[in-house]
Amino acid sequence: MVTRGITQIVCLTFVLSLKLSPVYQQSLAQAGANVGSLGGMVGGFLGSVLSGTHGRRINAVSYSLPTPPVLYGPTTPNQELVNAEKVHMGLINGPASFAFHQGELFAGTRDNKVYNLARCKPKLVADLSFPGCEQTSSCGQLTSLRRDPSTGDLIALDTDKGLFRIKNDTGTFEQIYSVDVPVNGRPPVHLNDLVVTKDGIIIMSDSSDAHEFGADVYIGMEGRTSGRLISFVPSTGVIRELLPNVMAFPNGLELTPEGNLLVAETGRVRILRVSLQRATWLQVSVFAQNLPGLPDNIRASDRGTYWVGMSYVRHSRSQNPMDRYAGDAYYRQMGAATMSYQSLQNMFSKYGMAVELNAAGAIIKSLQDPSGQTISMVTEVNEFGGVMNIGSPDTNYLARIVNPQRGLKADSFIAVARSRCQLDDSKVAEARKTLEAQMSKTAVTVTPAKKV
Repeated sequence: MVTRGITQIVCLTFVLSLKLSPVYQQSLAQAGANVGSLGGMVGGFLGSVLSGTHGRRINAVSYSLPTPPVLYGPTTPNQELVNAEKVHMGLINGPASFAFHQGELFAGTRDNKVYNLARCKPKLVADLSFPGCEQTSSCGQLTSLRRDPSTGDLIALDTDKGLFRIKNDTGTFEQIYSVDVPVNGRPPVHLNDLVVTKDGIIIMSDSSDAHEFGADVYIGMEGRTSGRLISFVPSTGVIRELLPNVMAFPNGLELTPEGNLLVAETGRVRILRVSLQRATWLQVSVFAQNLPGLPDNIRASDRGTYWVGMSYVRHSRSQNPMDRYAGDAYYRQMGAATMSYQSLQNMFSKYGMAVELNAAGAIIKSLQDPSGQTISMVTEVNEFGGVMNIGSPDTNYLARIVNPQRGLKADSFIAVARSRCQLDDSKVAEARKTLEAQMSKTAVTVTPAKKV
């Protein structure tokens, strides 16, 4: 009954759009945009139809999600992200993923560059975009950055191109896998995150068989289990497909101390555990469920916990089309086809959030920006030695939270001091030796930066 009514409204709106003057069309579209709840989707229909914008055809299926959680206890709204220190303001473009090692903080940015941010000014390590490129599809888009424990190199994942190995000391790089190479007969469409095992094997998430990076909302609205994992052995070039058509929007990846794999299943708002043990190979179980947002990258801290960034939030006081219309595939399919991508995005609240999970998958802490004005989306949180680096594609700076009570280490102290221009590069080795000696005897603290 509801979908029939919506269909009639859309058809009627289209007819009216042919007859009304532009002034009346604009007024009607604005009126539609202001109606609430059910009218939110209707308003999007009206605005998109009347403005001449179009969406994308999707193959939506029905699914179910648990009731969005109430924010309380460790998820009680806070201002942690609002009050985060802003580093290198205006000098970088959307730091989304990090790799930290021995006092050096490497970041992959949305303009396809890798920087060392543990410097007084960001140091460009590598530019993976092609000279003269103008669009993301040709320039590329970095979605994940890791360190290869077997070589010490950086491994960067470009969703449009494939995998790159970067020498972090010289900045030289080589492509080790191209998306032009099909995996089980199909080229990757949406490479998203990666992990590198202790043996140097790379596991990647391929989030969809139809929708590329920048079309994430369509994957969620579709609801299909169209994602997969991909394993790649750089030394031999052997590449394999893992768990095809099992997960809805597999996204962030992380290894556990036991050597198993955690997968952020964005389309089902949960974290899955995939066994990499011989006896239980690729068996899937739930690690954390009914998260207060759509999970993005998941990263282990040095405290035995896991940080999960949220691309969009979902809770009892904030509705979104994935929860609201989970059981109505036709309704979501119509919305995707007739509404602009921006209109669909606007149906999700602007609200920055990341949650910390313990080893059992329970939420123990959250970082939030309820207004979404400072950070509206969190891709990743990288924590080492009491310093939490916040990834977001929407910022032109590094957001950072320094909390010495979480276990400050010499390397994290040095990275913070260098980025604040308080420690010259020539003094790093001496400072590390002094700090390690002091920390073996007593606690050393870093003063949190003053809010600007």
